[in-house]
Amino acid sequence: MRLKLTELSWRLNVKINRLYSPNNELFEPIKFESGFNFILGDKSEGSDKRNGVGKTISVEFINFMLLGDLSKSRLGKIPKKVYKDMSIVCLDLEISGKELTIQRNLNEPNEVAFIEQGFTQNLDLSLIHI
Repeated sequence: MRLKLTELSWRLNVKINRLYSPNNELFEPIKFESGFNFILGDKSEGSDKRNGVGKTISVEFINFMLLGDLSKSRLGKIPKKVYKDMSIVCLDLEISGKELTIQRNLNEPNEVAFIEQGFTQNLDLSLIHI
């Protein structure tokens, strides 16, 4: 018998609330609203084009925060001298009503911190073999 995903008795609701870098060091915070969100680029100064304003890199940051591999991302191609000590990125989530923050460091991409209600659980991705 095959079980359809819709037949499961539990439901996991995940909502991304905010993607940010502490003190806005790397980029301005991106806030997400309930429902469907679009990432649209503002026009760059002196041009009507919307190229190179951060749409794709925003999605790359979200992927990285959801435990994506930095070396397989466009983020991995950013020279370290660009972000130096300003390398912490955070993603605020709500999972089935519970707030969670995922924190990662571009300089230490295997280290992940999960923060819930002031409690931090650290995870070293290099110890996980898939």
